[in-house]
Amino acid sequence: MKKRNKLKDESALAEKAAVYSPSSGVRIAVAKTGVKRAVTITGSFCAGPALFPENPMIPLVLAEMLQEGTQKRTKKNLQKKLDSLGASIHFSASGKRFRFTVTALREHAAKALSILSEELLFPKFQQEKLARIQKQFEAGLALEAQNAKTQALIVFSRNIYPYGNANCSFLTEEKKKFLNSVTIESLKAFHKKFFRGTMYVAAAGDVEGKRFSRLFQKCFHAWPAEPVFPAVRVQSKKTDIPKKPLLVPLPGKSSIDVIIGKSFSVTKKHPDFYPLILASRVLGNPGFNGRLMKTVREKLGLTDGSYAYLSGFADNEEGGLYVWGTFAPQCINRGLRAIAKESALFLKKGVLLSEFLEHKQALLGAYALSFATSGGFAGALLQTLEDEKEISFLDEYANFLQSVTLADVNRVIKKYFSPKGTVRVLAGTFPAKGRMVV
Repeated sequence: MKKRNKLKDESALAEKAAVYSPSSGVRIAVAKTGVKRAVTITGSFCAGPALFPENPMIPLVLAEMLQEGTQKRTKKNLQKKLDSLGASIHFSASGKRFRFTVTALREHAAKALSILSEELLFPKFQQEKLARIQKQFEAGLALEAQNAKTQALIVFSRNIYPYGNANCSFLTEEKKKFLNSVTIESLKAFHKKFFRGTMYVAAAGDVEGKRFSRLFQKCFHAWPAEPVFPAVRVQSKKTDIPKKPLLVPLPGKSSIDVIIGKSFSVTKKHPDFYPLILASRVLGNPGFNGRLMKTVREKLGLTDGSYAYLSGFADNEEGGLYVWGTFAPQCINRGLRAIAKESALFLKKGVLLSEFLEHKQALLGAYALSFATSGGFAGALLQTLEDEKEISFLDEYANFLQSVTLADVNRVIKKYFSPKGTVRVLAGTFPAKGRMVV
């Protein structure tokens, strides 16, 4: 076992953590917190749907299949064992990554990790289980097809990111076709090809770093270290941005969901990223103190919600910003005008000092609170590893936010919040022809 580094600086968060590289295929970050007896373990590796456009449903189905039994134990026996330990294991796949999360008592962590490795390395692929999982996904996709916000976001992503980009979504109908083509053979082939390479693991709670690193290496000694393939970055921006609004008709809806936004040539490593966090929060914080909610809901009463979000920055991808709002059909014209007017005012006059200070303090407070639980701490450790940063970044993040000035925020508003290159998508049941002006 080789210990990679242990930070000894003065920073409160980083000094609790250490990073270990017990093998060439695994990097582990461990933080001992004030939580007694409990530990949260989370990890990821490159096997997400964005890396397999041939059939992005395969990793999603596989995430469910892993809990249907292994080559050694049935699903019932696995669940009984986990229940007896008071432990839980969950799998998911999104973007470029396949993820797992384990919660267990300190004294049962070894047994929970043993079950995790068994499920990841030695799954049992059963046709009857696949058929049931496919039916569950069919039901979920049927609901997705009727979700106005989701459908608007899918169309939005396809018009600001090119096909093959990690942020470009597949249509729901495409997902249904992919789902129907999933076979036991395709699951086995995907598992063999992608369940290997660098795995990032984070543990937080009542856990000791060296012991955990040795334990994880013992459980995952059979994990193949060879990389899947070199990362290939697809062009991040589309050049043929539609100038007219894109309409997604959905019958029987009582409201229309609106997505308005654009992509940026910015990653998490770009110096403008932190001012953009503050700028987007002032414009449309998911709460009641963002500009959009204060105007579009509180003042004009046109919506239940209108927010702004940064998105698409995982794995150091170039992301973007979008504004969301939902309006009754009879209010859609006024709602669109209200968002446009508030956005134009935001671009012209920028952020007030009082807003800047309020939102910066709120961001710093929320960040500090995110470490109050072992799950929050483990999640932050894993995110840091995935972003290829040192653990000192746990403290540097807050320092970066603290160093952002009002001038920085107003500069990025002028630079990135212009309506040029904006895509507009509306999804729902639209008023009769001639009653809607977009």
